[in-house]
Amino acid sequence: MADDDALWQAVDQAWALYRAAHNHVDESDEHRCLLERHLQQRWRAQEHDPEELTCAGLAFLERLLREEARSTRDRMVSLD
Repeated sequence: MADDDALWQAVDQAWALYRAAHNHVDESDEHRCLLERHLQQRWRAQEHDPEELTCAGLAFLERLLREEARSTRDRMVSLD
């Protein structure tokens, strides 16, 4: 679909920027799929600006990273 070029541009851009900042993340990491789903939902909600979508995608990925770190910390504390 030519209509959703902006969506996929935003996904690719957000993923490239995220991986550049977090070089331990593999290109095929499962977070890419989560990013795609998140931005597709925003797209369906009529957000079509690629820059806004890219920023929303980066914020989503960073939020995931924080939540996963918090969850790992909580598990480690519960083991003590």
